[in-house]
Amino acid sequence: MSILLCRSICCQRQNHLFTCSSHWYSYRSRTGGGGAHTIGNAEARRHGAKEFLVKVKDTVGAAKYLKLVDHLKGLHGRVITVPQCREAFQSELHDHPELMSCFDEFLPKKFGGTGS
Repeated sequence: MSILLCRSICCQRQNHLFTCSSHWYSYRSRTGGGGAHTIGNAEARRHGAKEFLVKVKDTVGAAKYLKLVDHLKGLHGRVITVPQCREAFQSELHDHPELMSCFDEFLPKKFGGTGS
């Protein structure tokens, strides 16, 4: 049930607050991957990406890390493409093939990555 549909149904009922909150909870739990303590695939990928970036910062130092973050921001802002971002990571992480391998796991296969 979409949130808009939920709102229209709830507005027609007298117990508006309770009904909306119960529908909202079921809507969130269906899209969140299951039970209250279960995380979905997207959240798991975000967590993995955060761990990867912390590992990169600890391994290569703050200066290189900030360069890599600038490339990721460029990718997010559509200033650079995925292949350009991967090439930038390769040039910065050439001494750390294990980190490059981890980065490739986040890329789609069509861009040379091992991920989905």
